Parts: sequence; structure tokens; C-alpha cells
Amino acid sequence: MAIPWLAEYLATNPLDPRDNNYHSLNVDGGLINNEPFEKVQDILLALTEQTKQEQQSFANTRSTILMIEPFPTSKSAQINKDQAISNVIGLTLSTMRSQMRSKPVHLEDAFSEDCAAQYLITPSRKLTKDGDTELNGESAIACGALSRFSGFINKEFRVHDYFLGRYNCKIFLRDYFTVPKIALEKNKIFREGYENANQNSFCSQVDGSLQIIPVFEDSTDYTFPDFKFSSGTNWPTLTDNDIDQYKDKMKSRVKAVLPNLLSLNLILRIILAIVSFSEFTIKLQTSFWIP
Repeated sequence: MAIPWLAEYLATNPLDPRDNNYHSLNVDGGLINNEPFEKVQDILLALTEQTKQEQQSFANTRSTILMIEPFPTSKSAQINKDQAISNVIGLTLSTMRSQMRSKPVHLEDAFSEDCAAQYLITPSRKLTKDGDTELNGESAIACGALSRFSGFINKEFRVHDYFLGRYNCKIFLRDYFTVPKIALEKNKIFREGYENANQNSFCSQVDGSLQIIPVFEDSTDYTFPDFKFSSGTNWPTLTDNDIDQYKDKMKSRVKAVLPNLLSLNLILRIILAIVSFSEFTIKLQTSFWIP
């Protein structure tokens, strides 16, 4: 099947199958759109020959999209009023990227109980330190620091998030990846899927809806695994010394990479170097959230 959204481009720039050489200029697609939700939806609609309205209805849907979103929330940082050119440029670029990536309609549909077209699974857990504290989104995941690359710093972060993913997925499949019971009356797929099955064995513990992927367990343990990391708790942390050991290595790496990425004159390179390395340690340390 031809990819729908490429048709208009290939019409004016056809590929010659006899030519083994193909030249193109590419960048990481995630730079602009790291969640091409609408592209997946276009393919599903083409395969099922349905409209968006039919896909969104439990009575008619023949497909759905499961979005796994580790970082669905955004930081509630204070407004930075620094008017330095380095700060203004950085905030402007990040704002542009956030605006282009923003898909509030898709997230709203995923949270809607009446929309069958998409589901959303996100990190969630309780932090038991001074009592139960509910953590959701990027606050619940350990690898969210350093622009979401902190998992490379400490293996404990990766271990925590791996088991958090298993824990969340188990609960999601049992209680939230479901369809309302009325869908069995109207949708042939669900009706035949649950034919001769004991529906009570596959009900959500939240609202009584029926599981799309049956979970064959008598019960689900809703408690997070009781790990003990080097911090002495079930939440991995880092000390200042753990972070400081990377300071010189990071500086050396940035100094080596920047000249190859940017075609700037000498003056701009000097300015960029000053901006890049000022307050480096502070920014590195404050990017970690340590409860």
C-alpha cells in the first residue's frame, strides 16, 4: 500500500526504480514532530476504510492507537526574565519546538471515555517517603532529568523505570485499555470476541468496562515493587559528586562538537563558548529532581 501522505510529494518528484542512487537531505524527525500521531491514523483509516468519526465510535471502530507517553506533563517553571541574548534565543527555540509538537486535541481524545480512536498510558506511582505521594507523568519517571537523558548517568534510573513500565502496563491493560459493555451489543468485533466468555473475569476494577486484551490473572497487585536502591529508598537519587564528575567531560565534548555543527565567524564562536560554559554546573545540577 502506498503511504498516503507521500503521494503529493512523489507526484512531483517521482522515484526512478532503475536508478540505484537516491540523494536526500534528512534530519531527525523528532526535532519537529516526535509524535506523528496523525500519520498513523491516516494509515489505519486507509486500511479499515473508515472515517475518523467511525473510528472514534465504540459501535463502529475497527482500529485504535495506543500512545505510550513517558512525559505527558510540562514543567511549571518560573518565568525567566533574563534579557540576555543567550537566554532569549534558547527560550524562543524551545517555545517554537513545543508549539509545533503540541497536540492537545489528541491528548484530550485519549483521556475521553467516549473516544475509541486512541488510548494513553503514562507513568504513575506513589512515592513512600513521608507517606503516600501520588506522582504522575515526568514526576514519576527517574530518567526525566537532563532533558530526559539522565538514564545514561545511573543504571538505577533505568532499573526503576523498567519496572515502573511493567507495573503501569499491567494496571493499564486490566483497568483502562477497555471498552464499555454496551459496545458488545453494537460492535461485531467485541461481541464475537467475548462470545461464550465469562465477562466478569475480564472487567475493569475501576468502571466495570471490558478488557480489549484479556488479562488471565485472578487478581492484580496494585502495589509498586518494593525496591531498595543505593539511596536506601525505592526512589533512585544522585549526589552532587555523582553529577560533578561529568563536568570536565561534558565541557570537552561540547567544545569539540560545537565548531563542527555551527559555521560561525571567530567572534560568534567566542561569544557562544562564553555563553555555553557559564553557570554550566548550576544548570547541570538543577536539572535533576531529587525528592
